[in-house]
Amino acid sequence: MMAETVNADPAVARQRLLVLLSTLLESLHEPAAVTVLATLKPDYMQSGGARIPGTSYELSAERAAEAMQKLLELRGVVPPGLCVAFAQADMDARYAALAGKEPPRVGSLYAFCTNVVDAGQSFPLVLLRLLDAVEAMFTPQQVRRLDDLLYSWGQAPLELDDMPVQQFVAQFVRNAAP
Repeated sequence: MMAETVNADPAVARQRLLVLLSTLLESLHEPAAVTVLATLKPDYMQSGGARIPGTSYELSAERAAEAMQKLLELRGVVPPGLCVAFAQADMDARYAALAGKEPPRVGSLYAFCTNVVDAGQSFPLVLLRLLDAVEAMFTPQQVRRLDDLLYSWGQAPLELDDMPVQQFVAQFVRNAAP
């Protein structure tokens, strides 16, 4: 993966990544999201592929990135490079885990977060926004689990940096086991 900027401030980048995730989950409530997701044909599904948070879709990294970009555009967000890096890192992390290799970590995505607008929200407000998006999408049991996870990230944000990408994404896959 080629990074846009390799000197991303981890605190700012972490916040921007979570803003992007919140925006992605919020975009799934847009009526136009149905149109975007309807373009994903059954033969595009790829077991072990890149996942689109808030859904149970697994696709090639290219198709997942394209779908995430279109969903984000519904909310006026255009993160150059981040969707591609996010999808590719998810697939790479899943294959690395299967091969017993070290998977990419969430912190490896931070270099791609330089052009994501964070609207100047504090980290606690970013976590609350993400929790609001989660509450609208997931079962009560999953919401409780994610609330605990978001609370722990608020207490120790550096834990997020070292989390394997596939574990991070799996937290936000709809209909996943808690």
